[in-house]
Amino acid sequence: MNTSSFITGIILLLLFIIPVIFLSRKNTNKNKMLLTYFKDLSIQQGLDISQSEVWDNHYAIGIDAEADKLFYLKKTTDNDEKITLRFNDIQKCSVNNSVRTIKEGKNTTNITDCIELKFKSIHTNGSEKTIEFYHAHGNENTILSNQLQLAEKWAKIINQKTNAVT
Repeated sequence: MNTSSFITGIILLLLFIIPVIFLSRKNTNKNKMLLTYFKDLSIQQGLDISQSEVWDNHYAIGIDAEADKLFYLKKTTDNDEKITLRFNDIQKCSVNNSVRTIKEGKNTTNITDCIELKFKSIHTNGSEKTIEFYHAHGNENTILSNQLQLAEKWAKIINQKTNAVT
């Protein structure tokens, strides 16, 4: 291998790696900013979030263990969707994974349209609440990655909290 080939290879490698590092840092900074914003909103709601998570630069969820409340934020350019739920009011939390199947000849493809948590209220007249973890037609920058695992994790946490509270 001669020197010019080696230098060309290094330059091509750097041209690939630098944008990846830049985008990764940009997403990390956006998630940190969202977490700060989320915690500020929770303080305004009178909550002290002890466990939280942010994803896709638009979503955040957290728990105030002292107040036994769940706080959720979906941030869009137009507005913020904020939901606060008391664990005392939740009978059960489940994951809704809306998938449709497309057939193309002999091949079938499953497409996830929506991932959300559904909350069944202990009140008989209470409507079912949902919080979105992923929506295919929501934000155009959202890519399906680990949202299903994240929703399952939070459903488990929430169900443990509701069982501990009741």
